[in-house]
Amino acid sequence: MEESGPVPQVTILFFGGEPLLRFDLMRKVWDHATERAHGLGKKIHWDMTTNGTLMTEEKARWLRDHRVNYLLSMDGGKEDHDRYRKFANGLGSFDVVAKRLRMMKRYQPWIGAKISVTPEAARNLRKSMEELYGLGVNQFILGYAHGLPWTLEDLHGYEQAMYEVCELYLEKKYNKEYFRLTLFEEGEPGEEKSHCSFGCGAGRGRFCVDSYGDIYGCSKLATITGMHNGVLPYGNVFQGFTRIENRLQFNISEAGPREKCAQCEFEESCGGGCPAVNYKATGSIFDPDDLGCRTVFINQRVHRYMRERTKEVFDDTSRDLLEGPDNLRSEMGGPCVES
Repeated sequence: MEESGPVPQVTILFFGGEPLLRFDLMRKVWDHATERAHGLGKKIHWDMTTNGTLMTEEKARWLRDHRVNYLLSMDGGKEDHDRYRKFANGLGSFDVVAKRLRMMKRYQPWIGAKISVTPEAARNLRKSMEELYGLGVNQFILGYAHGLPWTLEDLHGYEQAMYEVCELYLEKKYNKEYFRLTLFEEGEPGEEKSHCSFGCGAGRGRFCVDSYGDIYGCSKLATITGMHNGVLPYGNVFQGFTRIENRLQFNISEAGPREKCAQCEFEESCGGGCPAVNYKATGSIFDPDDLGCRTVFINQRVHRYMRERTKEVFDDTSRDLLEGPDNLRSEMGGPCVES
């Protein structure tokens, strides 16, 4: 609250791990922050990312009554989700989440899912999205899975999958269905040639507080080298921002130390990738991960395809046809909307 200065509204995102493991703490945070905000004349926007396995009707009701919007973290349809999202006993978690979805939609009609696309999941991506849509998910936030070995063949498969997803998106929009896909609603990379600051906003417009009270630019930076040993800490909630030199590294607006980015045709529209992913891959938040760069070029080609197909499908009518219903949210804040 103090660091937000004159900003009239702040966002608090419950992230993890799995936030619902500490539902009691969530409620305490809500009460405390709401009281603080009231005293400062501020408003709070509440978000959460959850895997859904611990959702109950009681929790769903509380989240609705306290205006906490949540996004599901999933890995695709049943086959792909269960490949990685297993319980301690080895069983997949998809059926548990699917069983709760109908109940969740009674309390939050808009349900979005963040899908981390693995090389295996790319082969079934359109099928997975249709499966999830049939269960009640009506917005999808797609991103490639970090930290996995992607071959050139895998990347080719990922690109082909995105073309198939583009066709699914246009089909749903043509039929005026409640279907949103954040990737195709952000605009083509380089389209407006507007200047893009470094990174994703981590360390500038948002920061993460870990379970020790340590402050980092985002949750990935907090845990990438192990708990209580994150990358570029800012300080601690008990002492405040004591490592200003670390925070300043995220405030650059030009290419600055990003030598590789300065030579790229998308330097004006790409923020240089995820700082945490960059650090894990290269040892520097400024040196972009090669895989991330490749996906930028893939997304550029997919957006170009999207624009051409939109003209064909909609006979070049207004782009308004691609906008979702006004009563559905277009995106969630915080780490849920990573590029």
